[in-house]
Amino acid sequence: LENVDLYVEAFQQISPLSIGELWAVPAMLRLGLIESVRRMTLRTVQRLDEVEEGLFRRFMKLGGRLLQAFVDRAGNGDQGATHTQQGKTLKRSRNMHSRPYRSIFGVLKVLRYVYTQRENRKIEAAFLDQKLGLPAGEQSYVLESWVGRLICHVSYGAAVQWLDETLGIHTTVRAAEMMASKASSL
Repeated sequence: LENVDLYVEAFQQISPLSIGELWAVPAMLRLGLIESVRRMTLRTVQRLDEVEEGLFRRFMKLGGRLLQAFVDRAGNGDQGATHTQQGKTLKRSRNMHSRPYRSIFGVLKVLRYVYTQRENRKIEAAFLDQKLGLPAGEQSYVLESWVGRLICHVSYGAAVQWLDETLGIHTTVRAAEMMASKASSL
């Protein structure tokens, strides 16, 4: 699976994967995974739970790379040097702005142009954010939903600990409270 990560990353630098190609990766992985597991069982004696944990970690890493590839493929939100919106002329930022997106696969970086009335002012339009349906905050809707479901069964502290230990998602109790609040309002 490490080779698949490297392959996807290298391929994206030369020619971005199409949406169809990104969707085909899981099917290709299933075939490769079956062969990989077959070879592993022939050459090593390893506990099943150790193999399962290793596969889970690799799939999480790959999921993050594929999700980042999807974001990168969506473009940079450039609508030209200026854009008129509700009678206001907005100017494109000189440089792309980075915004974190906390997904179930980890933190992604969304690089995009934003539009303001003047440089270093409040962002009035971020077309890539709209195109991707990004939430107002940093956390993904899926992550918010999972936290909302999780806190129905355990405390916020236990939920934060589970996210960290199981998914490798580092967050705070306060952020979990905010995510659960947003999830309950959906």
